[in-house]
Amino acid sequence: MPNTTPPPKRSDSLISGWVPAQRNSASAVTAGEVQHRIEKALKQSSDFDGSRISVSVANGTVTLTGNVASWIEREEALNLGWCAPGVVKVLDRITINR
Repeated sequence: MPNTTPPPKRSDSLISGWVPAQRNSASAVTAGEVQHRIEKALKQSSDFDGSRISVSVANGTVTLTGNVASWIEREEALNLGWCAPGVVKVLDRITINR
């Protein structure tokens, strides 16, 4: 059953503290699966060019690195960082080109 608990309010550079529902080992997702799901969501976004964002995942922590054109695009990318099960933290390394 998917976790429907929303992530917490975001700070300027770090989203943390939200812990998804516990999963048993049979349904646990790998870091590679999490990375793939987030990369796919970024590429499918119609709001901005998600291919400019790189994704790395370690121990449930997602790091988003790259650049976007606006604060709105940055927020969208950060929200998509939470789209995979098993994410416990999203680190923001996104810069805004002006």
